[in-house]
Amino acid sequence: MSGFTVGLATFYNGKWHIDPSTETAIMSEQNAIVRGHELVSIGGFPLYTQYIDGIKMHTMIEFDGRLELAFMA
Repeated sequence: MSGFTVGLATFYNGKWHIDPSTETAIMSEQNAIVRGHELVSIGGFPLYTQYIDGIKMHTMIEFDGRLELAFMA
């Protein structure tokens, strides 16, 4: 089963870092997006993590109302 978390993120030392004190519990994609919008409303950058069967799999961002893999060039 797949689920997502979201938390406030910063980018430094060439990597994304999610503040663990702001990361949510695993939830559905749509619920994670709603929580991400709440973080944006206070000036934060939300970064999402996909979990499959409880295993951390992908770092993601919201694009056009859905979550997509996050890449940094």
